[in-house]
Amino acid sequence: MVAEPSVEVVLVGTDATFRITPALPVMLLYVYDQAGTLIWHVTRHDVIRDRGGEGRFMAIPIADAPPELRIAAAQSESVGRPAEPRHPSSKQPLALVQYGVVPEGYQEEAPAAPLAPGRYGVLVIARDASQVGASFDVPDA
Repeated sequence: MVAEPSVEVVLVGTDATFRITPALPVMLLYVYDQAGTLIWHVTRHDVIRDRGGEGRFMAIPIADAPPELRIAAAQSESVGRPAEPRHPSSKQPLALVQYGVVPEGYQEEAPAAPLAPGRYGVLVIARDASQVGASFDVPDA
């Protein structure tokens, strides 16, 4: 039986580390404060952006894809494999992410704000669009 993905927050003072079990091919990572304000946002380099700059991705089985996507996929396969991405490490599953430290192969969309005492939430979105999250409290010093 495969264990459900989870995120555990390890807190040392105001330093937070997010332990993702099992390691996941993370696309997006968000951290929010207790008011719901985004305080850190990390995105994998190969997330497609729309004109507004928002990251978007979708993972669906090719058999369920609309006909135009199946045709495009078949055409791209007939041309050959695409070049290796500039950030190959972003393809590797992530197991640990330290708050405020951008993993190799990722980019920071919103810089990390200091973790003041209070309640926070972390949300991890994987390549297959699965989501896992946790909340944590930063105590008074």
